[in-house]
Amino acid sequence: MEFLLDPPGQWMAWSSLSNGYAQHYLNAELIRHVLAARDAEMRRSIPIWEWDAAEAPNVFEQYYQRRNEGREPAPCSFEEYVLEMWRSHERSKSFSLFSFPPTITLRLPVFPEHLSEDEKVKAVVDLNSDCLKDYSWLLSHRSGIDEHYARHEYERWVLPILALIRASPEALKEFLFGDWKPYGIEPDSCYSFTPDGTGCMQYPLFQLLFTAIRDLAMTRNVEYDRLVSFVRFRPDFRQHPYRMREGHSALMEIDLTNLMTVSYDGSFDTDHTVYGDELVEFDEETNFSFQSQVEIRCFHQGGDFFAPDDIPVLDGLLRTLRDGKTLAARNIFSRLSHPVQNMLGVYTDEGLEKESWFAGVVLQDLNRLLITPDLYSPVIFPELTLTREGKYIVEHKEDIGDFQYQVFIFGQTAFNRELLERVFPGDVPQRRREEWRNTRYFE
Repeated sequence: MEFLLDPPGQWMAWSSLSNGYAQHYLNAELIRHVLAARDAEMRRSIPIWEWDAAEAPNVFEQYYQRRNEGREPAPCSFEEYVLEMWRSHERSKSFSLFSFPPTITLRLPVFPEHLSEDEKVKAVVDLNSDCLKDYSWLLSHRSGIDEHYARHEYERWVLPILALIRASPEALKEFLFGDWKPYGIEPDSCYSFTPDGTGCMQYPLFQLLFTAIRDLAMTRNVEYDRLVSFVRFRPDFRQHPYRMREGHSALMEIDLTNLMTVSYDGSFDTDHTVYGDELVEFDEETNFSFQSQVEIRCFHQGGDFFAPDDIPVLDGLLRTLRDGKTLAARNIFSRLSHPVQNMLGVYTDEGLEKESWFAGVVLQDLNRLLITPDLYSPVIFPELTLTREGKYIVEHKEDIGDFQYQVFIFGQTAFNRELLERVFPGDVPQRRREEWRNTRYFE
């Protein structure tokens, strides 16, 4: 870690080292270390449905008790709030029950890996002392904060940056040694809170993206990398069957060997505004746009991943997980994203529409389960007996060599898919197994 963060003069020496040595250190820990050293933080207005299904109703009630000082009830029930959030995403319409959905505003710094949980809690408390005066109960309802660090920060900052610097040596150099800094975090700045919360890093990420584009456009090559499979510019989404629908554009995509894809989009213009005889120049940190998105590559119907054609059968699985009558169902339910947990709480018998927004979110959540290395536990699934191949998957998930890695990832998804098929018979669609992947992981 210290060697990688040496001054730029060490760059040539470092770049001559073996690719395996470099990849060993270019990981999520390094990304968080650099972001923390530069005081990056997310300032988020977190919607209440991002607390888990056990805590969110109580957070909703406490929020309105404090806001109205007990004089007025909430404008709707928690279930109605979730339905309103669902409809607003599904139909891209404004809210009707409230002018702005209830949110909790928090400053959430990036933490280096070595900090203890107590140190992390103290840092969050110190940054949010005013908020915690009003919402002291947040310290005992932390699932929304835990979700931020477990999922949101990783998919918004850590993985997009990691993919760029693993694909482009120049992007790596810029990230480690460039003079960039988070934007608008000075004490006297008026940096606003947003649901995404990524504002302070938008311009550095914009710089990093176009540094990688310039580098890759010259070489049109990615050196062998255990994480990055290949890079695609201006992708044609119509040729990607794993996407539910053409919901966004991308300037560049990076396919990862763990079967995830990071999409990047960015833009800028050279417009200037003239007031009278005066030319007004915009700040470089405002005259641009950047966004990224992480998706699972679901491939086609008949593989290990769930696809849109599976949705009619998956209705049964969703209700089984929601009802939570078994330890296995409760465990799988707890691994779903918190908005999906809360939406399943108001799920009706109407079923999912194949092309709906919620169907896409559910499929992405379920497919994330399939690339999870610790989905199986003998304590959670005591009735299952592993075959030799199943034992290999469980015992070797931490020490697979580089050349075996992609093959192992495909084995992991097949292992997890078979696990769900065995535990929830009839609720998980049976796959068409090709002969070459007809391996069984459970007896």
